[in-house]
Amino acid sequence: MRWIGHALRAEAEVVVDRTLTVVAGHQVAVAAERALIHAVPRLLAATVHIDHAPAEARTGRSAAPNL
Repeated sequence: MRWIGHALRAEAEVVVDRTLTVVAGHQVAVAAERALIHAVPRLLAATVHIDHAPAEARTGRSAAPNL
């Protein structure tokens, strides 16, 4: 979060299940943005980035190839 003039702006990253659709991921981002704006006084805007959970979070194995 940072002040710009007399208002706050925020950036956040939300990690979602990798099987989530793009539409569902967008819905998560919009809900998170609205929740932040309503919860934080003087927060004018929030940019929410969606990222998927890494493959090893589901399988317990690394997604990186064996080198």
